[in-house]
Amino acid sequence: MNKIVLVASMGKNNEIGINAKNIFPVKSPLFMEKTKDGNIVMDQATYTELPNKILCNRKLVLFSEEEFDNDYAIIKHFNNLYRLLDYLKSTNLDAYITGKKEIYERLITYADKLLITKYNTEFTNATDYFPKINDNVWSETVLEEFEENDSKVLYRHLEYQRK
Repeated sequence: MNKIVLVASMGKNNEIGINAKNIFPVKSPLFMEKTKDGNIVMDQATYTELPNKILCNRKLVLFSEEEFDNDYAIIKHFNNLYRLLDYLKSTNLDAYITGKKEIYERLITYADKLLITKYNTEFTNATDYFPKINDNVWSETVLEEFEENDSKVLYRHLEYQRK
């Protein structure tokens, strides 16, 4: 395995979900650009939200402690964190983690990098948040900013490297 990378889209205050439903689609432009030819690890709830259950040119790995009827799109299914990590170490592919707050909370400790799309919008009805990104642990690089005509930043693509 090369790297474990958490990929998320979030609001101004790290909002990612409302009542366990993602605010932003999994297939964001940053996600689609950066994850090509990698292992995509997601939880069962995120997988069931995918419109057509297929992410072309990616190997889909499900991490869920619940029973799951495997279908053709899933390469592997793990219900144990350590077995998942062992599998990811055995591949030559980066692992891109996406999903609900629980998968981020469990895997941020093992992450080498974070790829974040941060919107300049507050979601006051949010119930689910991405874990706090500690400046003592992560160094931030702005990859891209998207603005309106009046120079107001709409969202930014950010990369965090573990120090």
